[in-house]
Amino acid sequence: MKLLQYDKGEETIIVLEGELSGVDGARLTARVDGLVLADGPAWERIVIDLTRVSFIESTALGSLIYCHKVVERIGKHFALRAKPEHAFMLFRGCPLEKVLTVIDPSFPAGV
Repeated sequence: MKLLQYDKGEETIIVLEGELSGVDGARLTARVDGLVLADGPAWERIVIDLTRVSFIESTALGSLIYCHKVVERIGKHFALRAKPEHAFMLFRGCPLEKVLTVIDPSFPAGV
């Protein structure tokens, strides 16, 4: 899996590409932990872009929930970027879209 990060205004966007395994989920949580623990983070929201993810292992779903919790705990915002039908496919059988904020990529950033 590829993991790319860039900053856009008050958002830090982490783009994932490929299949998200448990090992990749651990890489993602380490990246988010680093952002959360940084002195005076300049971002207000972390967005995990799933538009290029084809599959998510169940253990990696736990990583997304963990990231959500640690970011929200410090008073910042966390969201996933995925088309609604794509999010449904990735989260099938698991009501995560009711717990996590899912942003449609057709909307401009910051929405």
